[in-house]
Amino acid sequence: MRRKARLALAAFAASALACGPASGIVVRHDAPPALYRAQASEIPALADWPGSGHGVLIAPAWVLTVAHTVAGDRPDSVSIGGRDRAVAEVILHPDFAPPTGPGPDGSIKPIMDASFAMRDIALVRLRNPVTDVAPVAFHEGKVAPGDVVTLFGKGQGGTGLSGALRIHPQRGSLRRARNEISQVLPEWIGITFERGNAALPDEGSIGRGDSGGPLMMAEDGRLELVALASWTYWDGAPEDYRAGAYGLTTYHTRVSAFRDWIAETTGEVAAPS
Repeated sequence: MRRKARLALAAFAASALACGPASGIVVRHDAPPALYRAQASEIPALADWPGSGHGVLIAPAWVLTVAHTVAGDRPDSVSIGGRDRAVAEVILHPDFAPPTGPGPDGSIKPIMDASFAMRDIALVRLRNPVTDVAPVAFHEGKVAPGDVVTLFGKGQGGTGLSGALRIHPQRGSLRRARNEISQVLPEWIGITFERGNAALPDEGSIGRGDSGGPLMMAEDGRLELVALASWTYWDGAPEDYRAGAYGLTTYHTRVSAFRDWIAETTGEVAAPS
């Protein structure tokens, strides 16, 4: 029995980090799929890690992502603009500390508490600067609960009723969804997947394979980077967890919280004035 519980907790810890053929992004069950389809031209700076997960080009030679997508098997290349780009170096945030396990009583609360403190962000230096794709712009303005943001991903997909699909590979076609911000924390943007009249027509959520996907906000006719998809909060039994289900809150690494580190590390992406 204890072994089953440990296996359930291990599976939960892995899947709570939003790391088909399928279509990316978990969507409303009552909305037409066409509403979520996106073109690569909408987010040309999107970076795809081999097999699963994303990042975003923030300077010609730099990709910003969440640390848990590149902390294990460090990638040799990343696809940007439909072309593979060689990776020169992976730099995890010095305070990156992913959650390690449950409490003595098997509770998952320690995993959730640790997730809020994990500093899930990394920089990847490319061997050669990208010259055919423009880097994304950072959002310099304020963000607040109720603001509408757009998320992009190519993960396993699914609906709010089914949750994220459990199929492989974790890479599908590009989709986008719009949501209202639920929480603004110093290092996180929280997004709750609503349903029915409480939801936007194209409401959605991140699922497996969407980690590192950009959360964007419209400003002066363009989309600007606010955060990167990271993990899902869950306070139930590990065996009942369904990534991407209605009512769950996902947390996205807030880029503005790490602008000084980004500027110091890259030497070319300025910190906000």
